Amino acid sequence: MACSVLVSVEAPQEYSVQEMTYDGEEVLQPPPTLSENLVRLASKIDFAEADDAAEEEEEEVTVKGEKGRKGGGARGRPSLPRLTPAPSLHLIGTDGAGGQQVQYPWENVRSKLRSALNECCVLLDVIKVCKENKYMVLDPVKESPLPDFKPIAQVMAKKRFIKSANQILVAGAERLRIAQVENSRGAMRSPPVATFHMELLKMRQNWKLKKAGNTIIGDLSYRSTGSRFGQSGRFEVTKGVDDETISVMIPPELECVNFIQVSLQTAEKTVLGQAPLLPSNMEPLPPHAPWQQKLEFAQSSIFCMELFSQLAREAVKQRIPGITHMVVVGDTITITIFPGTNLVIALRQASKKNEAEATGTSSTSSAESSAKNELHNHVLEHSLHQLLWEMHHEASYLPLPHPTTSPVGMPKRRRLAGPEGFSLPSLLELCRSETLLEQIVKQAKHWVLRRQTLELIDSMAEEYTDPCITSHWNYHSSSTEDAVRVNLTSLGYESLSRSSYVLIKVETETLKCIAKDGRIVNTSYEPLELREFLESQIAYHHLNAVHHLSKVMNWNLISNSFTAEAKYCTCTLLSPDGLAKVSIRAGPYGVYQVGVEAPQERMKLARPLDPYSIDGKAGGSVDWERVEGRNHVARLETLLATLTC
Repeated sequence: MACSVLVSVEAPQEYSVQEMTYDGEEVLQPPPTLSENLVRLASKIDFAEADDAAEEEEEEVTVKGEKGRKGGGARGRPSLPRLTPAPSLHLIGTDGAGGQQVQYPWENVRSKLRSALNECCVLLDVIKVCKENKYMVLDPVKESPLPDFKPIAQVMAKKRFIKSANQILVAGAERLRIAQVENSRGAMRSPPVATFHMELLKMRQNWKLKKAGNTIIGDLSYRSTGSRFGQSGRFEVTKGVDDETISVMIPPELECVNFIQVSLQTAEKTVLGQAPLLPSNMEPLPPHAPWQQKLEFAQSSIFCMELFSQLAREAVKQRIPGITHMVVVGDTITITIFPGTNLVIALRQASKKNEAEATGTSSTSSAESSAKNELHNHVLEHSLHQLLWEMHHEASYLPLPHPTTSPVGMPKRRRLAGPEGFSLPSLLELCRSETLLEQIVKQAKHWVLRRQTLELIDSMAEEYTDPCITSHWNYHSSSTEDAVRVNLTSLGYESLSRSSYVLIKVETETLKCIAKDGRIVNTSYEPLELREFLESQIAYHHLNAVHHLSKVMNWNLISNSFTAEAKYCTCTLLSPDGLAKVSIRAGPYGVYQVGVEAPQERMKLARPLDPYSIDGKAGGSVDWERVEGRNHVARLETLLATLTC
């Protein structure tokens, strides 16, 4: 049998965590006492199994003792006389000579008495233990008690924690308030002295700076936003020697103020001989300007130089459809957008020389200066800047690939070209994009056409008093499309018939006119075509008003002639009794002629200019200006009422 190995079992040094409070404190479970540990170990003992093992051991000892007694008698020791079993007893086995075990008849009684004695001893021990406390204290094993859930305690704990957090926040706010008050008092007493490092900190918040050796270099270019312009835009930051705490050194080409000038001029005016003119919101850079203003003007100059170089490159290399004349001379681009109208884009510089010229010419008349200021088209200038910003944004923010294995920057329509089976012209149309010059030319054409349409409608509204012409421009419009609704109404007779209207869609090169009856007429940029169309609509409005008035006064419309191509429209009315006729002829330029044919007694009231008599009826043209009424419809109502009675 191998030697036994002693194994020591020790309790862990750390006790298990019973509870953890909200503030992070751990409540450990207390260790059991000696009595609790003994009871816990005793509860693990199986006494029934121990009794069975004890009985088996006693039987083995009994059998071995019987064998020893039998062996000793055979060696010569005098043997006791063997008792003859009673007839009622049952003998099990044979004697020792035969090698068989013999169970005595009192063996069962002896084993039962022995087990009874053991039980009595155990019972006596239990009674002593229960009677005298010095042996053992029977305490139950304390299990881990469940925490009592008390809602009010939890609420109070939460309130306590919130109160502590509130106190911390209030204390911090109070410290900040005190510090702010002290800083404000200190600022009132003595203003802070600007130092080089403070100014450098302000510069770093708005401009890109980096340190190369012992020098500080900044960047004014737009390369981080997608620009590909070759101008470096570097400037050097140094410490000022005079009153300035910091000074910047920018390149010489950026010291002057550059700006883009966009103007629309007629062919009679020459452009090359005009002196550069600063916009109203930009002034020449003073010699001792602060560094912030210098950097802003320099960056604006870089942007304008990039914009003009892009436009000049597109004007030289590309050909715009519909543009026959496009010239780039120096810093000026001249484009003929309409016959007699030129779009001029120029890069101007406001240097000291230009400043002197501006101060020298300040003595000119105010009318001449206002005429020069009208050359600027601020709308198109803003559009040019916006187009370049959009190009930078598209170059820097590429659309994400879908799926991830597709090329970066491909738009959605090009991704769907394969699955949907686009044709070659469709693919070429997808790959083509409008340049900056094409977009600004379209916007300039639309601006000229819109301004021309607006002036034409206003002039016709002043020229025609009957009907009343009003226009309503669409508020939501784009840079290349706009719409206006022209209403024609007769004052005082709005409820008699609905007012006529014309919808005019202003595009880049043409006008799309939609009449009330649904007819669509496309006109060119010539204002005469639009004027003729509006005059035909005015004549149609007069004819429509006559038709509705005749229905109200029970006159019959016996003839009517109006076509889209004709400039004049005529109609003939018959009185309810059939004795009088009225012929009306309306046309452009305010032409409105009325002829009457009625009996002699009714013609006296009409007062014709050239009366005639046929078959007892008199007729002639009416002096329309002498008829009472504020407009044509009112005068016609007076005439029809006179001929009806």
